[in-house]
Amino acid sequence: MGKDDEQVMVVNKDILFGDGYFQGFQPVGSSDYESRIMKHLHFMRRGDVENNLRLDLKQPISYLIIVNPSSQTVFAYQRPDKSGSMEKRHQGKWSWGVGGHINPCDSDDPLHASLYRELEEEVGVLRPNIKNLKVIGYINDDVDSLGKDHFGILYAAETCLVELRPRKEEMAQGKFLSIGELEEILRTPEVKVETWSQIALDPLKKYFEANGLRHN
Repeated sequence: MGKDDEQVMVVNKDILFGDGYFQGFQPVGSSDYESRIMKHLHFMRRGDVENNLRLDLKQPISYLIIVNPSSQTVFAYQRPDKSGSMEKRHQGKWSWGVGGHINPCDSDDPLHASLYRELEEEVGVLRPNIKNLKVIGYINDDVDSLGKDHFGILYAAETCLVELRPRKEEMAQGKFLSIGELEEILRTPEVKVETWSQIALDPLKKYFEANGLRHN
């Protein structure tokens, strides 16, 4: 099955946002977008959503940041400069969010089921290795060409693992880095960083502060 034939979760924009549209980041608590998605989701052929420019729809994405509280670090990875199956807009970029499109499944909670599947497929992390899965907030970036089609549910989860090995060709390298090292990546002009990861950094720092972790 080709990428265009994949069934992906979608939700109507007007229902998703109601009268609470936002650009950038929205912390959890102000609106429960996760429950709204679960109540109004349906699935469509990916090619019909993206290639036909269905501007009335958003594709929810579970976007997880993996935190090691002992070392007070975050798993970050860089995508390869070239990959046969990767879109050019991703190539060479750094990211600290793991996730992907949400597909139909047997679970009553496809958001979390998709998230755990992506973790196992991309970095070999099994569900028992993830603790304290928590929604930090939501990402909507209609300025970015990729973001305008998608809506991110930003999760943080803790693990005791000290090393993760990328298992897919979409990751050239990956390692645990401090918040300060992530900020240094952002300050380096020649380094490209995924837009959602840029948006997620400040909420991530607040998560560290709320949980008594250092971010310098």
